[in-house]
Amino acid sequence: MTIKTNLDGPFLTVDATDVLTEEDLPSLFKAFEAAHRLGPFVVLTDTTQMKSAPRDVIAAFARGIRAVAPGSKNWLGDAVVVKSAAVRFVLSTLVVVAPMPTEVKAFDSPTEARRWCAWLLRREGIVLPPELLRIA
Repeated sequence: MTIKTNLDGPFLTVDATDVLTEEDLPSLFKAFEAAHRLGPFVVLTDTTQMKSAPRDVIAAFARGIRAVAPGSKNWLGDAVVVKSAAVRFVLSTLVVVAPMPTEVKAFDSPTEARRWCAWLLRREGIVLPPELLRIA
């Protein structure tokens, strides 16, 4: 698995590692759908261990995100932790190919990304999950 997800109430974490594959996308979209069903949520996508995303995976992601997007009013934001130039390129390509249904903000530190996620949830009056309380 090159994509692992964890849903903790309104906080969805996505860890992308190695070279992304299309086989991982269904579980990613299921996680988005589960988060949406619970109500407003934020996503922290950690790409610090990701090497690349082949073009076919980006295209499949674009198709999948368009399917998720119409019901995504609950998606408050996606904080993406980015360290490498290659991953920044993948992120900028994704935003062009598959405009996200929410604000996407890049961070170079997971702590700063978590703070932004906590801020988004607080702004909406949502109780922070324990993982975000520790850093907020």
